[in-house]
Amino acid sequence: MQTRGSVLRHIPSVDHRGLLLAPGSARRAAPPAGRAAGRASVWERIIAPVVRVTVGVVVLGAVLVLGYVAHDEIRHATLQSRWLSAFAGGITFELGEGPARAPLRPDRGPYDVRLGYAALPGLSPRLEKAGFVIERQAVPSRRMSELAARDFFNVYPEKSQAGLTLLDLNGTVVQQARYPRNVYPGFAAVPDLVARTLLYVEDRELLDASRPNMNPVVDWERLGVAVGQQAMKSLGRRQKVIGASTLATQLEKFRHSPDGITRDARDKLLQMASASLRVYSGGPYTLPAREQLLLDYLNALPLAAQAGYGEVASLGDGLESWFGSSFAEVNRVLADPAAPLAERARYYKQVLALILAVRRPTHYLRDAASLAELADSHLRRMAREGVIPAELAAAAEATPLVLRARADASPVIDFTRQKGVNLARTQLLPLLGVGSLYELDRLDLTARTTLDSGVQREVTTFLRGLADPARIGELGLTGARLLRASDPSKVVYSLTLYERGEGVNHLRINADNLDQPLDINAGAKLDLGSTAKLRTLVSWLELIADVHARSLAAPDLARARAELHPRDRLSAWVLDYLGANPGASLADTLAAAMQRRYSASTAQTFYTGGGAHRFANFESRDNNAVMTVSEATRRSVNLVFIRMMREIVDHYMYRAPSTTARLLENGADPGRGEYLRRFADREGSVFLRRFY
Repeated sequence: MQTRGSVLRHIPSVDHRGLLLAPGSARRAAPPAGRAAGRASVWERIIAPVVRVTVGVVVLGAVLVLGYVAHDEIRHATLQSRWLSAFAGGITFELGEGPARAPLRPDRGPYDVRLGYAALPGLSPRLEKAGFVIERQAVPSRRMSELAARDFFNVYPEKSQAGLTLLDLNGTVVQQARYPRNVYPGFAAVPDLVARTLLYVEDRELLDASRPNMNPVVDWERLGVAVGQQAMKSLGRRQKVIGASTLATQLEKFRHSPDGITRDARDKLLQMASASLRVYSGGPYTLPAREQLLLDYLNALPLAAQAGYGEVASLGDGLESWFGSSFAEVNRVLADPAAPLAERARYYKQVLALILAVRRPTHYLRDAASLAELADSHLRRMAREGVIPAELAAAAEATPLVLRARADASPVIDFTRQKGVNLARTQLLPLLGVGSLYELDRLDLTARTTLDSGVQREVTTFLRGLADPARIGELGLTGARLLRASDPSKVVYSLTLYERGEGVNHLRINADNLDQPLDINAGAKLDLGSTAKLRTLVSWLELIADVHARSLAAPDLARARAELHPRDRLSAWVLDYLGANPGASLADTLAAAMQRRYSASTAQTFYTGGGAHRFANFESRDNNAVMTVSEATRRSVNLVFIRMMREIVDHYMYRAPSTTARLLENGADPGRGEYLRRFADREGSVFLRRFY
């Protein structure tokens, strides 16, 4: 700065902190000490404490709110019940006409395999190939399909009991199998003692009426303990880990997890998620769904398999198979507090033992001592806690627990009444690709047959009556060559009746009087005269129809006739008939064939695969007769059909372009020895196989 001829230089000042101040900044940077102290005093004394208290109150309030919400969700599931019920409301399906464009992917648990649901993707093409068409099929909602694609189990109203149902042509039930055989029809049918026992063993808060919206799928206390124990075990400590499954997740596992087991944590999460959606599919109020869970669990207990009984999959079936107790009687006694104490104790211990055996059914149901020890320990504990009366617990503990090694034999059935039904069942086996009748009867399947059950019963009753000599006499079936000196009860009769329909023949009757599983009509190969004649006639007419078709296509009938071998009489007759009746239709040709005349003489010897044979007619007056095929069929004359059979054999041997017969007739033919060698080798192989 220059003033009055002098030059002045500004020297920067330094404040008390040693900071260099720019010109004009020293006054602004250093407020009066009194003002700064005043401001600091207000912040420290008033504002900062208020801020700290406010933040603390907000944080504490948030913690309390979150704690309350968490506690409410654990206890009452207020929020999740609303959200899950709204979400589950979109999991639906409807029956649509024709095959669905995107059918639902089935689950593959034991329940789905037993009822046949798991086989549906492969079953539909098989049935369509056999001529069936899909008239209606379930069309899943978009949400249902999306969940299935993510491996969630399908949510729908499930059946506790199902099986094969067969209907006759009028829709009348002719057979109905139901598995499990014994189930509770509803929650009200479960005795209170049984329900309280299951709740004590598996889930004591399941039916808590004070929690109307609770989610029964997760027991948070048990889950927390299980997670903690698993964590300790993973750190190397010896730790027994309890299960965290509830009735809902166990039921999902029993029914829909592959092989009925939980392989890893993902399987458990899928079980829990699917069970939650199933519980809330009926709305946010879950008490009815929880009652259904208890009912379904009792009706689906997996209790291994019993010899003579098969799969045991319900409390009722377990009582019947493992203890021989009547399910109805057990429920009657346990529901009646006034029933004799000894009966109540015996049946109650059986029920408790089966509920406990689910933990390791293949072990406990083979080791009665271990199961009894487990049941007795629970009896003492339940008596102390007031779950059951002390006198009932003491009496049950003193009652021995006896497991049966084998179920009772099945009741003897009247096989003659089952022939039509069994025929339908055996025909369903290859159609559905099922390996046994045992599996077939457990499918959730309804099949309509063409049988007329009313007429079937009448025919069966009539055939059974033919075992009575008095009835035989009434019908005039005694006499020469009839039943004069024979025991009529040893004669087996059978009847198969078809009704002609449009392009198809419908089986109406399949009956016999053989009181054995064997079906004479469908399961036996018998050398019956009338049946053999019918087969011969059909084969003979089929060959005539074949020659007729080839002859109409031949450019020159006369030349074709000249080229025939002399022993091909069947082809010769067709060509001669067409030559005399140019353009004759197939129907005309077959009608004319039925009027061909054959000798019924018994004087001729016939050479067959078994050697030289001479045959006889039933009526001796036919031995010198010559008659039409039509009359021989009506009267069942043997020798006419023997000659028709010879004509069929000669046709196969001598028809063109076959050279077999010509080769055998010419002893100089070089191929004759080779043919005979191959023939001997083949026949010898057949003989050896039959011998072994």
